[in-house]
Amino acid sequence: MTKSSNSDNRQILLQTALSLFARRGFSSVGVQEIVTAAGLSKPTLYHYFGHKQGLLSAILATYSPAFLARLERAADYQGDLIASLEQVAAAYFESAQAEPDFFYLMLSMNYLPAEHETEPLIQPFRLQLQNLLETLFIQAVPQHGNLRGHEVFLASSLTGSLNHQALALLKRDVARTGVSFSGQEIHQLVKHYMYGIYVL
Repeated sequence: MTKSSNSDNRQILLQTALSLFARRGFSSVGVQEIVTAAGLSKPTLYHYFGHKQGLLSAILATYSPAFLARLERAADYQGDLIASLEQVAAAYFESAQAEPDFFYLMLSMNYLPAEHETEPLIQPFRLQLQNLLETLFIQAVPQHGNLRGHEVFLASSLTGSLNHQALALLKRDVARTGVSFSGQEIHQLVKHYMYGIYVL
């Protein structure tokens, strides 16, 4: 049997910690539990990440770029707000399904108090997502003047709706592997969301 390489050990620690953090929460998981589950040692973890917060920071740096890049491509406004929102919703659900542990971790961290130790780590990701969606609504203002001044609220409320639906999708997948939201379901979701926009 060949010995694991340094890059293998780092990746094993990342994936093990992500799985534990997603299921139990960052604060509930200790360093010893992570290294025991990974079959490695504390000095190995400290070598690569310095401490548990460094491990969480590395997880976010590893998984958030792909999540945000997929959303950024989907949110490229081309003059049709409904189509753009459907693309964003589809991309969000695809991201949640592609990396469910990262989605669960991100979701749990988003709803922690502002003074929680993980706030400085998750805040950049949250701000990038917020800015991305705000930009979409700002670009739509020339065609939907009633959105003006509501961009921040609309981005936040859209994120909340997407999180709720993505969570429902992942729970549905537990019972029926491979099930995803259909185009019709995404259209219906956006239709309900747009109703709120029309009555602003």
